Amino acid sequence: MSVRLEGDIIRLEGQCGVEEAERFLVLLQETPGCRVDLARVDSLHTALVQIIMAHRPQLIGECGDVFVREWIIPNLAAPDAGNGSGGQVFDSTE
Repeated sequence: MSVRLEGDIIRLEGQCGVEEAERFLVLLQETPGCRVDLARVDSLHTALVQIIMAHRPQLIGECGDVFVREWIIPNLAAPDAGNGSGGQVFDSTE
């Protein structure tokens, strides 16, 4: 199983597919204040990414999914994240 709870840490590992989304959501809801360890993730389905974006748990470990590591995680920490702008503004006129 690629989603498991160890104490107050939810560990995501390997290929985290859509079939893991419900278990991940339940663990987040049942373990308030938990951290999510992404250190052993190879790929993260967008369903799990959306859960992370909605719940904003503390993330630990460097995610192996390049897209998540370079685009999603930095925007979760952006000061204006959550205001509908996605944390980034792109000027299409350049």
